[in-house]
Amino acid sequence: MRKTIHALALLACLAGVVQAAPTLSNKDFNDLKKEAQKAAARGANSEVASRLRELARDDSDRAIAFIADLAVRIPDMSVYEAARDAIAGMETPEAVDALVDKVGKDRNPMVRILLIDAIAERTCDRSAAGIAAALGDRTDEVLRAAIGAAKKRKAIQAVDALIDLVGKHENGRDADGLLVNSAREALTHITGESFAKAADWRNFWEPRKASFRPRTGEAPRQAASTGERPRPRFFGSEIRSNRIAFVIDVSGSMMAADPPPRGVEVAPGESRVRMERAKQQLQAVVDALPDDCRFTMLAYSGILYQSGAGVVLPQGTPTDGPLPWTLGGFEWLKAFKPRIVQANSRTKSEAKEWISNLKANGSTFTLNALKAAFEIEGIDTIVLLSDGMPTEVHRSNNAGMSTDEILKEVQALNRFRRLRIDTFGFEMGDDVGGGGGGSRAGRRGGGGDLGKFMQDLAAQNGGSYTQIQ
Repeated sequence: MRKTIHALALLACLAGVVQAAPTLSNKDFNDLKKEAQKAAARGANSEVASRLRELARDDSDRAIAFIADLAVRIPDMSVYEAARDAIAGMETPEAVDALVDKVGKDRNPMVRILLIDAIAERTCDRSAAGIAAALGDRTDEVLRAAIGAAKKRKAIQAVDALIDLVGKHENGRDADGLLVNSAREALTHITGESFAKAADWRNFWEPRKASFRPRTGEAPRQAASTGERPRPRFFGSEIRSNRIAFVIDVSGSMMAADPPPRGVEVAPGESRVRMERAKQQLQAVVDALPDDCRFTMLAYSGILYQSGAGVVLPQGTPTDGPLPWTLGGFEWLKAFKPRIVQANSRTKSEAKEWISNLKANGSTFTLNALKAAFEIEGIDTIVLLSDGMPTEVHRSNNAGMSTDEILKEVQALNRFRRLRIDTFGFEMGDDVGGGGGGSRAGRRGGGGDLGKFMQDLAAQNGGSYTQIQ
């Protein structure tokens, strides 16, 4: 399906003048609209997705408007993806012009994000103008989506706007925040060059822009720090944001002690207990946060009971809505602060004291911890550390959740937030101690099931994965 969309869009752009596709009659169009709306009211998401694909045959501005407006109201990734692909496959000049115009003017930021994602799936120059227009948006989530689209398409039409974005933020309170760092990364991906300042980017770009062709092959790794100050590090990896929620696994398996990597000597008194290493690194990164950074922390585990039918949640656990932080008398989720706070001497001292009191116990509710992090206003990055596979169950029937189901849920949560999720996973050998927690699959470690899950989670959400050894 995706290859067909790309082929159609490419042929349309190469042709220069696109023949108008057959459009639906007013009656057929309105009938399909009503069917889609009724299916949405029933929660029949697969039927909604099918009707949206049929409506796309109209290949018109009215089809784009209806498809986008309905899809963003339905919290289901299959509907979202169907709408994105349907819009991405439209070919007529009317539809492409409407797509570009609506990206810049629609009042709903969720619609603008969906349309940006549709443009990211196309190949023609005209639609790329929509990315450049979106890079002037005032909503951070829309800007993050537009930067991602520019990077994905290697859109040279967006280079000027990306440079302007760097210039706008490089001397403000978000001078080393996610937006400006992501814009630099996109510029490097498109051009193969790496500069810190907008002025340097302009000096490079202006004499080349008329004849420039995007670089081919894999993009070079960006210099470790393109800003004027070193960035904080967590287990050796840079923190590329200044609005962060640290989400730390404190399940029982975090009390395991890992052997050092082969050939590496451990300093006298240095702990290899995962929990102690996580606490030390977390305290160090908090100490290193700059004054303009805002942050908070969540510590999570989980609670499941064994029963004749397998594992179950505590009796009385609600079947829907946010999962309570205390279940069966066990507090599986703790927060340093319910909102992000400025990283000053007082909050850093309080944070390090909070970290020092963390204890490991329980199982691993990674999805529900991420859901709680998504409720924190003002963040743009989640830093997730874990040592075991999620032990999540469906709350309606206690059936275990697969990692694919968890990834889909996070993708749906993030479709309009566009948070970056950086993941950190311990390289796990045989567990040494640690009463419970994690899962048997998780004990294959950072290079096995856990590594794949954490890599997929990071890649899906614009982040990077760090394997802890």
